[in-house]
Amino acid sequence: MAAGTQLSRSITQRALEPGAWLRHTFAMAIGSDPIDELAGLIGECTSRSEYEAARLAWLERAIGFEASYFGAATPQQSVTPIVSGVNVERVEHCEAHADRYWQDRLRLQRAALSEHGAVADHDVLSVRARDRMPFYREVVAGHGIRATAIAMLRLRGQVSGCIFLGRTSRGARFGGELGLLRRALPVLALGEAVYLAPSLPTPTSLFALELTPREQAVLQLVCRGWTNAQIAGQLGSSPRTVKNQVSAILRKTKVANRTQLTAELARRAPA
Repeated sequence: MAAGTQLSRSITQRALEPGAWLRHTFAMAIGSDPIDELAGLIGECTSRSEYEAARLAWLERAIGFEASYFGAATPQQSVTPIVSGVNVERVEHCEAHADRYWQDRLRLQRAALSEHGAVADHDVLSVRARDRMPFYREVVAGHGIRATAIAMLRLRGQVSGCIFLGRTSRGARFGGELGLLRRALPVLALGEAVYLAPSLPTPTSLFALELTPREQAVLQLVCRGWTNAQIAGQLGSSPRTVKNQVSAILRKTKVANRTQLTAELARRAPA
């Protein structure tokens, strides 16, 4: 499939190839539980773009697909779609005429929810049924996709997003890997909440005036649950130095310990 020559402002396209740091992390994780690996990758991300790359690379490696779509689960949700391996102009057309396709999408998404969060279209729809659906005739078939996996993200008991993964090879149906995808959904939903939530302030921005740049770097890692030794290894210092820096952070923010620091962060964050 030819990718669109230009990216619109409303659609974000990500390459399947992760950065060198991600390849190294994958190499180190060979043989580990895939879900632990996914959680570790997400925990190491420091930005939205890193999270999106880690998510896409893990899914491509663990599940296998040539095209992907991450977006809203209902017409009421305002979510910027993130796609890979598709014609961006065709996706833009789909988004601009979403009302024409929502009925078909919701039918697939309900099937996924009834199957513990993920399902393959060939398991719930006949070829004839798919051929009658505008979503398949005008969007899916237009990308040469022959099999689609649909997965639903849930957070706090509510559906928060959906994932479509497409395979283009003849006979490339989804099978047992859907079980792994179902296991990954809670981890992915938490990742969405952490990295894709709009306008979330960073811990360092909340204390920008009080702390030195080095203390801000330490605070960023403290808030990710790192120990003094881990922080020292990351920043190239010693655990004793980090301990002193943490003490300075607590003193400047007028809290007694890391637990109170977390509470102070929550208090300062805008509602």
